[in-house]
Amino acid sequence: MLTKIGRLDAEAKNELQEMMEKIYKLLDNNKKAKAEKQLIKLSSTPNYFIREYIGKELINYQDQKLLY
Repeated sequence: MLTKIGRLDAEAKNELQEMMEKIYKLLDNNKKAKAEKQLIKLSSTPNYFIREYIGKELINYQDQKLLY
C-alpha cells in the first residue's frame, strides 16, 4: 500500500515495481500517451520517496529513446 508521506517499505516498493512494469509494457507496445498518463498519475503525489523511486526506475529502463 502506497502512503501519502513517509518512506517506502518492501511492500510499497513491490507495488511500485509492478506499476512500472505495466508502464514499460505500454512503452514497448508504442503506447507512449497511455504510459505518460500513468506516469503523471503515479508521480503526482506529495510523497518524495515515490517520485524518487520512479525516477530511479526510469533511468534503468532498457530503451531510453522511447522516453523522449
